[in-house]
Amino acid sequence: MLVDEVTAERFASMPYDLVDLPATLPADRQAGPGVIDPGIGDLAYVLFTSGSTGEPKGVAIEHRSVANLLDALDEVLPRPEPGRAERWLATANLCFDLSVVELFWPLTRGIPVVVAALESLTGRVQGGAAFLTETLTDGRITHFFVTPSLVQLLLRDRKLAAAIRRLRVLILGGEIVQPELVAQLRPVPHVFNLYGPTEGTVATTVHECTDRDVEYVPIGPPLRGIDVRVVNEDGVDCPAGEPGELLIGGAGLARGYLNDPELTARKFPVLGHGENRRRWYRSGDLASIGADGVVRFHGRIDHQVKVRGARVELSEIEAAIRSVPEVDEAVVLPIPDRSGRVTGLTAVAKSAAADLTGAAILAAISEILPWYAVPGTVIVVPDLPLAVSGKVDRQAVERRLPELAPAPAGG
Repeated sequence: MLVDEVTAERFASMPYDLVDLPATLPADRQAGPGVIDPGIGDLAYVLFTSGSTGEPKGVAIEHRSVANLLDALDEVLPRPEPGRAERWLATANLCFDLSVVELFWPLTRGIPVVVAALESLTGRVQGGAAFLTETLTDGRITHFFVTPSLVQLLLRDRKLAAAIRRLRVLILGGEIVQPELVAQLRPVPHVFNLYGPTEGTVATTVHECTDRDVEYVPIGPPLRGIDVRVVNEDGVDCPAGEPGELLIGGAGLARGYLNDPELTARKFPVLGHGENRRRWYRSGDLASIGADGVVRFHGRIDHQVKVRGARVELSEIEAAIRSVPEVDEAVVLPIPDRSGRVTGLTAVAKSAAADLTGAAILAAISEILPWYAVPGTVIVVPDLPLAVSGKVDRQAVERRLPELAPAPAGG
């Protein structure tokens, strides 16, 4: 542990190897204050994210954005209860921005944090599953931030499912939350659906789930200090309830992309006139804003494809498949020909039901989707590969598609 003469005394009784960093510096560099007080416009961190493009880019976040995030969450998340021992289970890889919430919000609000490797449950980290299972099931964890895919994985285990339902606060993020999952989590007093790109400093909108979330689960109103708007292809604001691209503005905006001014200018345009002229982030997400100001997430704009002469939204097809009983998750992939033109769709559905068939799913979704949006094939699998972030790994599903596809008849 790196210390100075002040912090060395605090950690002297703890089982750490202490390194007095100032003492190791040359004499001409030891002068001056040992602690630098950052300004709100100083850089807090840089996180590299590929998003849906596959190209890594460094997102530069300033202290002002992190401070706004933590203060805004105070107005949404329940405060610590006096006399109650609370603990936050932090499982996110530090390369992902939700770690900013699960480390800094609880620690600055007096809630202890237990750190564990959630990747152990996805097979990416060996030896950590037993510790994580014990940590969750010993009854002391009260707060947990996790993706819907990993919650579904945890709910398969009886002991882990019981532990999840004993939580006080469960935050879901990173993927679309389905009403069926909310229903399974009903014993949890506070279940939140959190939405936000890295470029918006972790959280843009938050919705506390209720029994009224039957048809869909909204992503909620924007946090304090954050502004959102939905625009059409011409950049004109959409009427209430009409889907368009979600733009994000306000205190949560990143400084931009590290060493990439061209991409920064394209993704963070300055829009408006006069006093209304300001920076916005083009999220690439398809959303709508209701008359009450609550935002609904519809999917990614780059997940729209043209097939059979019509434009379809892959996330809407996936939602239709997830609405079929016994289906937990779904991925719909476009099938291109040699020229790159999309000629059809294939779906992979995750289900633990041994008797559920692709034909049954096709029959069910054919009743609710237009003919051109119905995939040619639905493959049922017991599990879908997860990325380190806990989200479904769409690229891994696409790579495995040839081995998942049923063999041709008579082959």
